[in-house]
Amino acid sequence: MDTKQISLQIYTARHFKPYEGILKFLSEQGMNKVELFEVEAFAETKELLDTYNMSSPSSHIGFTTLNDTNSII
Repeated sequence: MDTKQISLQIYTARHFKPYEGILKFLSEQGMNKVELFEVEAFAETKELLDTYNMSSPSSHIGFTTLNDTNSII
């Protein structure tokens, strides 16, 4: 299977912080996509995604977050 087609939902690894270790491990395994969730420190997360050449084509968000779509786009 092509690891470039796999995306991990970061929520499943939320107890294994810091997230940098998770992103580094996934990158070393050849993965380049993750699904984020209600990220509080987006600037830091964006830097980590850039550092490990990853992207987040989807996001796991709470329904109430849809009240302010500008905060998630």
